[in-house]
Amino acid sequence: GIVQQSADPLDTFRTTLCLEVNLIVDCDLVVLDVTSFENFPDPAALPPVGAADSFDAGTAEEITLVRVTYRWNYLTPFLQNLILPGGQEYVSSAIFKIEPFLRN
Repeated sequence: GIVQQSADPLDTFRTTLCLEVNLIVDCDLVVLDVTSFENFPDPAALPPVGAADSFDAGTAEEITLVRVTYRWNYLTPFLQNLILPGGQEYVSSAIFKIEPFLRN
């Protein structure tokens, strides 16, 4: 409920995430895709993560899917030749049901 109740939920979520990963990745290159559902979605039916942030954190007792995407560009020419030009895209996903929370 903390993210949903903040003045800018996307910024609150991004700031919290970046405090944890900023030493490893450039947070400006992270794309967030947060979507809510009434029921657990079919993973095969989900669209790919877009190029820009999408944020709908849902409300109490809804299902929320969080996908974080990062494009990693390799610095060494050897690795760049092995991987697709432009780097490799990494995606991390988590899905959960939001607990009931009190509204102010």
